[in-house]
Amino acid sequence: MIDRDVYSYIVFGNQITLIDTAVMGAETIIFDYIRKQGIDPKEISMVVLSHSHPDHIGAVKAIKEATGCQVAAYSAEKDWIEDTEKQFRERPVPGFHTLVGGPVSVDRLLAD
Repeated sequence: MIDRDVYSYIVFGNQITLIDTAVMGAETIIFDYIRKQGIDPKEISMVVLSHSHPDHIGAVKAIKEATGCQVAAYSAEKDWIEDTEKQFRERPVPGFHTLVGGPVSVDRLLAD
């Protein structure tokens, strides 16, 4: 195991937008923080993934399943987000399956 820090940003507005989700299991920390603000995590409407590395997409599957939010990502990152096993084959990061909760569909493609 490798100790690591990853930023996940929570943007509060009429609804909640997350920018990156950190690793699998981080949804618990994210949801707890949102609840401490007096808000239901189901108000997460969008997750924007800056890129497809495991420490940025790891919790997105659990968050999408819990909230029904949309996922936005750049078209160049889509394949590795929607097919995490492809990512593992092409870039076998040690501990990959402990970092990534699984694939999700990208609902919105981002451009420059």
